[in-house]
Amino acid sequence: MIHPNVRIPGSRPFRPPSQNEKPVREQSWDNRFHLGKIPEYNAMQDRHIDPGKFRKTRKKIVLLPERAVKKVKKPSVTDLAKCVSVKGFAKPPVVPNQIVNKLTSNLVSTWNLKNIPQGQRDVFLQAISKLPAKEKSSVLVKEVESLKTDKNQTQNALRAVKKREEFIKEFMDFAKTIDVPTNSIKHSCVESLMNLRSLSLQVVETIELWKKRMAEFDPEIGVVEFMWEEGNYLIKMQNDIRVLNTTPIGTFIDLLENDPFFIHMRKDGRRIELPIDGGTLKKVKDAEEILKASGMGEVIHPQVPDTPRRLNECRSSRLFHKEETKQLTLEPILGDIEEQILQYSLLVPESMQESMGKPENTFTNSLNMRFPAFLWARIGNENVGLVTLNLENQKSMHKRLYISHFSVLQHDMIEKLLELLIGHIWKNYDCVEIRIGIISKITEQGKYEADKSIKQYFDKAGFRWKQMIYTVNEIPVQLLGLRRPDTSVCERTGFSIFDDCIEMAYACTIQTDEITDNKESELDYCSIVGVSCAIKALGSSSLTEFQSLISKMLGIPPAFRFRKDMKLENAMKDLNSVKLTASGLKDGLETSVSCSALGLSWPKYLPSTFQNRSYTKIISQVTIMKSSTFIIYIISTEDPQYSVFIIPSENRPGLFNFIKTLLKGIEKVGESEEIWIPSFCVERENLVHGVVGSVIDGKKNITACIESFRFKVHSALHPIGSFLPRFQELNIASQSQIVKDSGLIIKTEFVFGMIHHKLDEDLEVPLFVIHVPADKFL
Repeated sequence: MIHPNVRIPGSRPFRPPSQNEKPVREQSWDNRFHLGKIPEYNAMQDRHIDPGKFRKTRKKIVLLPERAVKKVKKPSVTDLAKCVSVKGFAKPPVVPNQIVNKLTSNLVSTWNLKNIPQGQRDVFLQAISKLPAKEKSSVLVKEVESLKTDKNQTQNALRAVKKREEFIKEFMDFAKTIDVPTNSIKHSCVESLMNLRSLSLQVVETIELWKKRMAEFDPEIGVVEFMWEEGNYLIKMQNDIRVLNTTPIGTFIDLLENDPFFIHMRKDGRRIELPIDGGTLKKVKDAEEILKASGMGEVIHPQVPDTPRRLNECRSSRLFHKEETKQLTLEPILGDIEEQILQYSLLVPESMQESMGKPENTFTNSLNMRFPAFLWARIGNENVGLVTLNLENQKSMHKRLYISHFSVLQHDMIEKLLELLIGHIWKNYDCVEIRIGIISKITEQGKYEADKSIKQYFDKAGFRWKQMIYTVNEIPVQLLGLRRPDTSVCERTGFSIFDDCIEMAYACTIQTDEITDNKESELDYCSIVGVSCAIKALGSSSLTEFQSLISKMLGIPPAFRFRKDMKLENAMKDLNSVKLTASGLKDGLETSVSCSALGLSWPKYLPSTFQNRSYTKIISQVTIMKSSTFIIYIISTEDPQYSVFIIPSENRPGLFNFIKTLLKGIEKVGESEEIWIPSFCVERENLVHGVVGSVIDGKKNITACIESFRFKVHSALHPIGSFLPRFQELNIASQSQIVKDSGLIIKTEFVFGMIHHKLDEDLEVPLFVIHVPADKFL
């Protein structure tokens, strides 16, 4: 037997079959080899084919093809409604009703916890009632989460409404206490109404967002009302402030029907106009459209009886014929300035008012800017023009004088009055530029143009276009400027309205030499920060009080700098730069100088006089603090980091440490709307004897320690026309009980100090402390 893997030459290899042998049926036909004719296939004899599928034709029998299987269309939602039985159809997943009920119950519990009114609950449940169960459950979960975090839109709207209602209540209580509406009260009312305008805008905006959210749940929900105390709040707020017309506020501010944002003015011109910026005006317009959709009508101005307004239109151009030989002069407005200007405004031409602004608004607008001055242009006894002057803006570093109002009764007087006014300004003000604004109107071409019949006089005087600005009432104004000629010299000397109200310069100079005997004495200094900076430039001090402060200093304190040098001239450069001196110093000794200089102003103030002394009336919130024996008044400055404190008190040894200890044990007892500070100038050298003799770095000691400082608090007056407010005496029952009053006045000697809030927080010490005796009042 031959082995299967042995190959015989000339023959094919043979391998045993890997599969089982085929049955006889499969061996009956081998499709690889054909020795004879393939038998014909007779479909008629095939037992696997249904005889009914054959069709006999004239020539042959044809086998019909198989029919295509018809696809069954899946029934739609509308088809399902026609079905009698849905058995066999796939059912979508359904959230059980008991889950929705449980989530709703959880929401109600959260509503109760957050005090959500029933009206808002009903609207929300109505809005989600048509949602599918699964989507409704998701909305309920999100609603509960937002309520717990106080970020729900319903809560936002409720907070805005409550805040507005509380403000109205407080404002109403204040209005009922007004007897005589002074200028201070008028300004306070204007600011309060502007705050109320912002609160009203916030209410409308939050309620509108709440409405849109409800509409997102159910677009067919219809009109949604935000209920408050059983009424639609958007309807209530349209006229709920008009009750103020029954108080003195209604005599000087317009409170018209359908004007919840106070932007419409009565036509008699005897009311204060509330300022509004462009962004707020757009919001107000949008809010008014929302309120109109809620049923608010148009603003209706009350009928004003006819008055002889614009009398100049029927007066002859030779109105001042009998006075024309007299000279045109500028004179201050005395007495009731506001009433005199209102009477004058009846005679100003319409064309003049459209270009230069309404005279009746001049008094209020000028008081809202810095340093107002009111001047009549007179020919003999006739007032023929009105001029008001202010600083160009709130930054006194720009020496620009702003003509906030300029008007005449006849156009042919513009050139003469303008020439007189410019000469007066160049002679009495050390400004570098004069600015004035002319109202412009938009033309058909889309350009802003001023009235050429009036602007030509300013062009002739040399005024040139600076920029286009918008006033607080969204009025486009062309700002014109006139530079001071090189040949013009200011003849006025002394204090200027362009100076800062608070000017101070401080320096501490220290010299060291070989160690000598240390003679201790009481410390008496103006600024522990200033002395510590001078010591820090030399090294560590043996005085614990200063060394502990130096160790807390991280770098150089704000508004300070220090240097040291062996040459006295080099070390004194900073001191000389702020116009201070230090006497009794020796050259050749190691000298250090710490120096600081500041120029600040109050946020809002008016210069004035009281009992033949110069005062500054500061119109801002004054915090009244109290210790066991002293009253402290704290006033903020225009720089939020600096504040001033005033303590009516006499001088005493160790004043700085006494005040530092005093300030740590005070508490707030009241507020005041204003305070009157006398103008003063204190300049002196202070020998800090307690520092002399202390050891520096254990190698040398201090032989001289001199503080030099100059503090001036003053606000200058205009040469003529300054507005001088009157002071109303206070009714304070006792020093132990301070109440909120309209004003305070400092009449006697006092302690004046400054606080830098970062230093006060980090080092817990005041910045400066000085005593101001009455003989230093200006």
